[in-house]
Amino acid sequence: MRSQRLAVTVVAALAATVVLTACGPDESPSPGAAAAAPARTAAAATPTPTARVTPVAPASGGGKVGGGGSATPVSGGGGGGAATAPGGTRCHSSDLSLEVIQGPQEGASGSIGPTGDFYIQLTNTSSHICNLFGYPGVELLDATTGKPLGMKDVRSSALALPSGGEPMQQTLDPHTAAAAYVRFDTRPPGGTAGFPRATKVQVIPPDETQPLVAPILKRDASPDDHTIMVTSTTLTVGPMGAAAVPMG
Repeated sequence: MRSQRLAVTVVAALAATVVLTACGPDESPSPGAAAAAPARTAAAATPTPTARVTPVAPASGGGKVGGGGSATPVSGGGGGGAATAPGGTRCHSSDLSLEVIQGPQEGASGSIGPTGDFYIQLTNTSSHICNLFGYPGVELLDATTGKPLGMKDVRSSALALPSGGEPMQQTLDPHTAAAAYVRFDTRPPGGTAGFPRATKVQVIPPDETQPLVAPILKRDASPDDHTIMVTSTTLTVGPMGAAAVPMG
């Protein structure tokens, strides 16, 4: 009888282990956690392989990692990113190349709306795998002097690519990329004398201090440098997200 009771106990323990394993945490991101998708422009992009995405818990304190569509102001355009994600090697500025792509700003009626946008894309040009997690620091450079315009980043998880939501770790194999979406205030061409314009963007990758600079390209029109006009000192910046710039 004692051996029978022992056998029953072992079977019960094994059954409990199976149940606990089946109920373990699901590491895949929940579709319901995504916020409203940012409005896409028709900016085309060079096909770039996709980064591997890993959900990461938001950093505690400081409000540096937004969630659920929140917006967090950050003083000083071109500042650092968010807290480093656990595991792996962080992508350093020297590992990355920058591309800035702007789509058409025209609305349905053909007029230019009050909000412009562009995408920044960071590509891993190194020979090793590295991780990006959080928000880049973004600054505009004056079209005439090349000096920073003194923009202030407002971090918003609602702008996370591809459709909003919590920041996620982007694991970049060599020659793969991650992108972030940026919005700014602008105005139709008439009566815009005196407003600052930029032809280049300065980006500091998350947790880095060394900036990268690239011209603003308008892919749907021509590969030439493109000038943007800003009517406020605020840039709304999403976290590093889906690899390659959306097509629209």
